[in-house]
Amino acid sequence: MAVRYTIAYHIIIGLESFIGILANTFIITVNGVDWVRSQQLTPCDLILITLALSRLIWLWAFAFNNIYMGVRENEIEAQVRKIFFVLWNFLDLSSLWYATCLCVFYCAKVAEFRSPLFLRLKARIPRMVPQLLLGTQLLSFVFNLPLIFSDIWLASNSSHDNSTQGNSTDTAIGMGQFVWRVYPYLLPSVVFCSMALLLIASLCKHVRRMVRSRGGPQGPRLMAHFSALRFVVFFLFFYLAYIIAIVYYYIYKTSFASSEEYICMIVIEAYPSLHSIVLIQGNTKLREAYTRVLWKHKKSVKDRGVPGSQM
Repeated sequence: MAVRYTIAYHIIIGLESFIGILANTFIITVNGVDWVRSQQLTPCDLILITLALSRLIWLWAFAFNNIYMGVRENEIEAQVRKIFFVLWNFLDLSSLWYATCLCVFYCAKVAEFRSPLFLRLKARIPRMVPQLLLGTQLLSFVFNLPLIFSDIWLASNSSHDNSTQGNSTDTAIGMGQFVWRVYPYLLPSVVFCSMALLLIASLCKHVRRMVRSRGGPQGPRLMAHFSALRFVVFFLFFYLAYIIAIVYYYIYKTSFASSEEYICMIVIEAYPSLHSIVLIQGNTKLREAYTRVLWKHKKSVKDRGVPGSQM
């Protein structure tokens, strides 16, 4: 039964990785081609490219880790795996911060509040995007440093463990792993959820105002607001599911419950893939590019399938 679970896990993870790699490669390609053609890059496109690139590297690293997990462990491999985990965690935090930057940008551009601080943010956010991305990259690096030192501390405590204090030391090590590996996610999660809830509140208020003025939910502008509201709710749902899965993953990882660990990893892997698909559907340029690619593919298949179509 355990073998079946393992096989199912690797199949699901493989599909999620494949979808995520395709989606993020598509985002980078479309925005990159547009950048080369127009010789300019909008702040939103800059965030999207940075986010997609970090996720693409993250997904490839995750796929490499799954392959590497099948290799028989020895002392050198254990050290390599620790280095890989620190790198993977850095990429994970970076992607999370970039998604938070995207949410802050959307909130500043779309939401309507009369607060002087918010109005100042709305006016300055396009110029702040490069600084935000660099700042969050630095934060990811700083938050990742304790992981390196915690691994050294945990290894030191494990090596000096003895039979009389083994249980208490294992508990301390487990709690140390949990705290050091979960706390870096706190700040981006608070910022993301705050901005998402502000954006949802603003969109709901605006939609209610438009419905009252028009006498019903009609008109393309109103439908666009409904669509934006739906996408923000999806973003928030995926983000919260991801954070909860991260927390539970480290809980189950310290208690050695492999089946629950598999479920958490499936949810963690699903986030960059599903969120990227929603980004493609919610962005006009990406959606139109995807529609063109799909139309050309269908036309090509139809032309190959109809005899005499080339005559």
